[in-house]
Order: sequence, then structure tokens, then C-alpha cells
Amino acid sequence: MKRIFTYLLIFLAFVLTGCEGAKAPLGAAGEVALDNRLIGTWIGGNEDGEEASLLSISPLGETEYALVYKEANENESEEMHLRAFASSVNGVLFANITCIDCDEEENEAKDEEEWYFFTYSLESDDEVLVARALVNEVYKEGLIDLTDSAQIREYVAAHMSDQSFFEEEAGRFKRLNK
Repeated sequence: MKRIFTYLLIFLAFVLTGCEGAKAPLGAAGEVALDNRLIGTWIGGNEDGEEASLLSISPLGETEYALVYKEANENESEEMHLRAFASSVNGVLFANITCIDCDEEENEAKDEEEWYFFTYSLESDDEVLVARALVNEVYKEGLIDLTDSAQIREYVAAHMSDQSFFEEEAGRFKRLNK
């Protein structure tokens, strides 16, 4: 397959900067312990090495992660800073992700955080991070009106078996370092 272009790259570059997310996360930080296997720098992109992206993950306190995302060929001012933590819904791990200071870059103030959800897993002896976004417009429309974590978790749990609930193509990141 010519294109192993990461959906996470598209999602972070496009959705977090322009589309509405959920008004609350799936649960509380600390519900799932930090997984030290996620800590490090990861690279994603297509097979030709074009449109590569870097994702750095580090602990943020005892219950959350700090993520720094950027295209590999961009300067530091193009970095996107994110905050994330894990939740489990029906035994599936989700990353709850929100942007840090994204609106300041656009000179806009927001009253509340917006949350985006990915399933994630580690493969190949923890050297490959696989993420699949919940981005289907039908589901996003349903999530936008929900105002608390319990409602959002119930909604996600009710639709997890729907074939079109998650993005079909998964983002894949290879570990650069720990």
C-alpha cells in the first residue's frame, strides 16, 4: 500500500484547529494509570518518508500526558501542544485529547475545552503506536450536544460496535526513542 499516511496527522492538523469536539472527556484523568510504554518520540508518515510527523509523549503529572505534535519539516513555532489521558470503555482504551493554548494562536478565547477521542494500542513489541480516531460526522453531531462525561461515555459505549464509528484507516507511529 503506497499510503500509510497517518490519520492522526490529518486529525491533529485539521480537526483540533477547526472543528468542534466533545464538551467533556470520556472520564476523569487517573482512571487508567499512565502507561510508560507510550513515553517517547514517535514518527508517522507515508512509506516514502514524505509528510512525516513527530509525536512526543511525556508524563504531565501523575495522571496525564503532554503531547507535542509537529510535521517533521516544520519549525518549532508550528508545534501543537496537547494534553491527554486514558479512559477505558467496554475494555477498549481511548485517549482523551484536548489542545493546550491552541486558541491563543488564533487570538480567540474559548470558555470550555473541547475533547477528541482515539482508540490506541501498541504493537510490534511496543515499537508501533496505532491510533484510530472517532471522527464520523454523524457521531460527532451526537457528541456535541452532550455535556458531561457520563453521557459521553454512554454514547460511545452504545455505538462502539457500529461499523462506521471509527475512522477506517488507523494512524501508525514508529518509536524513535524512549
